[in-house]
Amino acid sequence: MKRILALVLALLSCVGLLSGCGGDTAGDPADAQTGDGTRPSIIRFSADSTPKIDPAVITDLVGSVCVENLYDNLTYPDETPNLATDWEASPDGLEYTFHLKEGVKFHSGNDLTASDVVFSFNRFKTIGQGFAYLFDTVEECVADDDYTVRFVLAEPLGSFMGIIWHLYILDEETVMANIVDDGTYGEYGDYAMAWLLDNDAGSGPYTATEMVHSDYFLASRFPDWHMGWEGRENAPEQFQAIYLTEPSTQQTMMTNQELEISSPWFAPENYEALDEIEGVELAFTTWACTQYIFFNTQAAPTDDLNYRKALSCLLDYESFLGPVFYGAERSVGPVSSAINGHNDSCTTYNYDIEQAKEYLAQSRYADTYQDIELECFLLDSAPALEKMMLSLQANCAQVGITMNIRKGPWLTYQEQISNPDSAPNVSTCNITPSVNDAASVMRTLFGSATQGTFENPTWVSTPELDERLDTAVTILDTDERNAAAMELQDYVMAELCASAPVADMANPYAYQSTYIDWPVADYYNETGELKYYALGMDMYMPDISIYTDR
Repeated sequence: MKRILALVLALLSCVGLLSGCGGDTAGDPADAQTGDGTRPSIIRFSADSTPKIDPAVITDLVGSVCVENLYDNLTYPDETPNLATDWEASPDGLEYTFHLKEGVKFHSGNDLTASDVVFSFNRFKTIGQGFAYLFDTVEECVADDDYTVRFVLAEPLGSFMGIIWHLYILDEETVMANIVDDGTYGEYGDYAMAWLLDNDAGSGPYTATEMVHSDYFLASRFPDWHMGWEGRENAPEQFQAIYLTEPSTQQTMMTNQELEISSPWFAPENYEALDEIEGVELAFTTWACTQYIFFNTQAAPTDDLNYRKALSCLLDYESFLGPVFYGAERSVGPVSSAINGHNDSCTTYNYDIEQAKEYLAQSRYADTYQDIELECFLLDSAPALEKMMLSLQANCAQVGITMNIRKGPWLTYQEQISNPDSAPNVSTCNITPSVNDAASVMRTLFGSATQGTFENPTWVSTPELDERLDTAVTILDTDERNAAAMELQDYVMAELCASAPVADMANPYAYQSTYIDWPVADYYNETGELKYYALGMDMYMPDISIYTDR
């Protein structure tokens, strides 16, 4: 058994930072002990916001990490059993039956049964936030007996086993005991959404201990976790997500050993400074996240295909990989190379000023484009991306295009892209797929159902495209589904050019290498390769201490 976590006396510095934290579950983090009962055992990592810990609403990284440790799902993303011991699908792909593990306890002490799975599914679908959209084709979840549940689909979904892990199971009795009657869900009141901001109703390896909004979230080991702690004695007793955004603050905390794992969102120079701290090393991994430049295909002049192709040739892709996107690789097509069904021979546009001029000459704005100002939106919280957009702005000027860059917060961006009339001509965002399946990723990026969301701000839509996307995801045979997805990737790039995929992102972290053993880092340091992890899975110490030895 791999030695998962080794903590030394250096961790005693957490006492001052965490004084006053605690709860009935485990008390002050400074009192938490490792398996041999001698040292504090806690992993602290940075959060860019107060984490949401309600499984029905999470989509972000930190929320996903926390929820993954508070709750259990039926299977893991790699289809390894968790709450489900085994399962089978009907030949037509319209029914999936799962057989549940018996004897699983929620944090409340209640037994987990099929009724809780049905309740969790219905709550998820009714609230309709987070990753609920993935289950649009699932009509119902039925309890056949206390330990058997059946999902009924309206049409086949080839990636169903790739999305089922997004359904986390809640304790029905605990949720119902904490609802606010004056809610929007009828007899279910607020579905305990207010209570679940600060508490959990899960059966996972850790349980919520304390939430201090805009400060930190603390969780502690659940002694009766159904997987058991034998062989995992070195897993941390607690983990803490600390609201930290300033690189300088994290650098100080890493120096003082008050933080174990840094943010993955810094500029390269910040990581280089962290790497110079004694005992701190860098590691890279990937969530199959891609950085895109998006074009509004409904607004002039980006409503013209050749104009969009010209913009795609004005991006100096290779120059961004180091200075802007630390450790990243050049994108080939709209689907990350880490995703099943990626087309590595997809049509790709390269930085070429002369080619851009040729495309402009072929556009319907050939005689007027110099008189039309291009509107670009840039998130004000993404200074590294400003380098990329300023480079594009300068290259546009070389061919006579005026591009105006406006900055604003995330909420403003979401509001603007929700309507094609207000969406900017050009915007940039990185997207992390919610399922490891190229056909599903393509439908999310380019299907009509997701238009106006941050995953699909291009407003590109044709009946042919929708039909092909909808058909591809229903193909049950993986090879056939991937083949259809590969054709779609090339079609979208060559015939629609609604976006310019820039970089397959690497996710860099600084971590305390002298006193934690982190398999994520070990893999990178030993192979030099980026390993794909589903969002929230196997990323932080509580995860890896549990899942790497399956």
